[in-house]
Amino acid sequence: MKTGSIQIHDSKRRILVLNDETGEKERKTVTGYIVKSVGKNGEVLQCSEVFNDHKAVKTHIVAMNKLWNNGEIETTPADYTKEQKFTNYGLALPGI
Repeated sequence: MKTGSIQIHDSKRRILVLNDETGEKERKTVTGYIVKSVGKNGEVLQCSEVFNDHKAVKTHIVAMNKLWNNGEIETTPADYTKEQKFTNYGLALPGI
């Protein structure tokens, strides 16, 4: 039987930064993480904003757990990041 899941993925975004030498704005690629709620049928139900660090991801998942987990079913987030960065926090499933 399929179940829904919470997944952590890598993300990249482009931002404008001011170049100190030239004084002009230029684009820079910044890496981050996105947390997704996925239903039984594979449909993405919710996708978070891009988080810049591990602490923000953990805080978001704690907030999601307070909303979604009612004590009957415990959902462990699956780590789909390239470097498996969340395995040290006990948040990962071996599932790529």
